[in-house]
Amino acid sequence: MKNEKDVSAKQHKKKKNAWVQTENENQSRKSIVKQKTSKGEEKIKCLRDYSFPKQLRIRKRSEFKNVYISGTKFTTKNFIIFICSNNFQYPRLGITATKKYGKAVKRNRIKRMIREFFRLNKPFFKNGYDYVFLVKNNCTLTKFQEIVFELESFLKNEKIYNFSN
Repeated sequence: MKNEKDVSAKQHKKKKNAWVQTENENQSRKSIVKQKTSKGEEKIKCLRDYSFPKQLRIRKRSEFKNVYISGTKFTTKNFIIFICSNNFQYPRLGITATKKYGKAVKRNRIKRMIREFFRLNKPFFKNGYDYVFLVKNNCTLTKFQEIVFELESFLKNEKIYNFSN
C-alpha cells in the first residue's frame, strides 16, 4: 500500500498530428454546410405547419366551461363535439375522456388519436373557433382510421371544415 501512492496513473500518448479545423481552411465544406442548413430550414418550415403548440390547446378548466356553456353541441356515434368562437386567429382543441370511458391507457390513446387528427387537418379547421371533443363512454373506436373516417364525415356534413385553404 505504501508504494502505491507514489505510482502515477497511465498517461495517454499525445497524437503527433492533432489538428483542429479553423474558419479559413476548408471553404468547400462551409458551402455544403450552408446548403444543408437552408434545406433544413425549409423542412423545418414544413414541419411547423404540422406542429401542435400550446397556443392551439384548450388547457384551463374555465376555457372548457366557456365552450360547454356558450358553444354549439353536436353529437356523433362516439363523440360529443362542442364548437365555440374565440378571439384568436387560429383554431384551438380540447379533448375530454372521463374515467367512465376506461382506464388511463385507453383514455390517453383516444386523446392521442384525436390530437393527431387535429394536427394533421389543422389547415382545414376554421380559424377563430374552439373545438372540444368529449369521448362518449360507449366509444368503440380503436383504430386511427376509424376516428378519421367518423370525424371527417361529420365535419364535412356539418360544413365545419374550411376548404378555402
